[in-house]
Amino acid sequence: MPFIGGKVPEGIDPVHLETSTTDKKAIVNALKSSFKVINDYIAAVPDADLENPVKFFGMDMTVGDMIMLSANHQHEVLGQAVAYARVNGIVPPWTAERMKESKKN
Repeated sequence: MPFIGGKVPEGIDPVHLETSTTDKKAIVNALKSSFKVINDYIAAVPDADLENPVKFFGMDMTVGDMIMLSANHQHEVLGQAVAYARVNGIVPPWTAERMKESKKN
């Protein structure tokens, strides 16, 4: 989110990101790095800056709006990852834990 004061994680080229690698370890590292950068940025934004205006795809928004949009996007990505995992027979850890507990009862 460079347009609101954040920084692109080091070593990540957003223009070519989708075609930059198919290496799972590199993709996981880029994802973790991206989440860390955005979360660190959000934690450091002063309350006074939340109402600063920004343009996003031609829409008038505030820094606070962008932070909420980012949080929503992170949850969407998590949901997609969980759905993808389940379709491929991978049980999320929290579901596995509940299944193990229900077998005990």
